[in-house]
Amino acid sequence: MNITLLLSLLPLALKAIELAQQISAANKSGEGLGKIIESQGGQVLELITQAGATLFPNLSGDKQIAAGALRFDHETTLRIQKQLNKLGAKLEADGYYGNATKAAVTEFQKANGLTVDGWAGKNTQAALNAKAPE
Repeated sequence: MNITLLLSLLPLALKAIELAQQISAANKSGEGLGKIIESQGGQVLELITQAGATLFPNLSGDKQIAAGALRFDHETTLRIQKQLNKLGAKLEADGYYGNATKAAVTEFQKANGLTVDGWAGKNTQAALNAKAPE
């Protein structure tokens, strides 16, 4: 990961830590997540959008939200990585959607006539499911 990307993610990481601490405190006090999401919903959405925009700056706003959500969805990312590896990629299947996963998705998209943006959205995932079922 290059230093520019790391520095751009720093404010995002600090906000995530702050929200994680609030969620932990809410769970300990018995308030639950509902109240935190209700009170911090805009910040959570902003955090997810920023995560998507950082890795996928060329996506439109609604797709940046979905891309950001995918960055936090380790299970889906792990499945995508394993499918790409079945097709010849040499990714570390760790559930982290970073630059290596983005590059492998980009190559898959190019090879399969999909929109090339590095994001494994619904069309890319459907193609992966067809070519490399779980």
